[in-house]
Amino acid sequence: MSLYRETGRRSRAAAIGVVAVLAIGLAAGYVTGRATAPSPSLAEQVRDVQDRSRTVIRGFELVRTHYPRDRAAGRAQARRAEESFADVRGDLVVLDPIRASEAADAVEEAVRATERNASPKVVDDAAGRAIDVVLAAALLGD
Repeated sequence: MSLYRETGRRSRAAAIGVVAVLAIGLAAGYVTGRATAPSPSLAEQVRDVQDRSRTVIRGFELVRTHYPRDRAAGRAQARRAEESFADVRGDLVVLDPIRASEAADAVEEAVRATERNASPKVVDDAAGRAIDVVLAAALLGD
């Protein structure tokens, strides 16, 4: 019978066990935290739609600036604004379906005006209307 025992092996095994339990606890806490994280609030979702709508508005403001001097640049801006509107249209429908439909019509008309080579005044008016209606559809009071 030996009176000498190695205590290092037991304490090392205990330390490894404690570290493993802590690692598992941290992983479980992270997974639980992510699973129960709140989804964006309604206000945050509306702000996101409004921010994306501002991209459309800025696009038509650029149409008004560029079209009188460079019709090709104005047409290109109108197409980009139309693409931005297509990305946000579904969300605008949720906010206000009637205004979203009016905005779609106004955006389409502004783009058509640039494509048919309308006068700068006609394009300016159409782009201005698109801006106004998108602002209303996005519930922006800018």
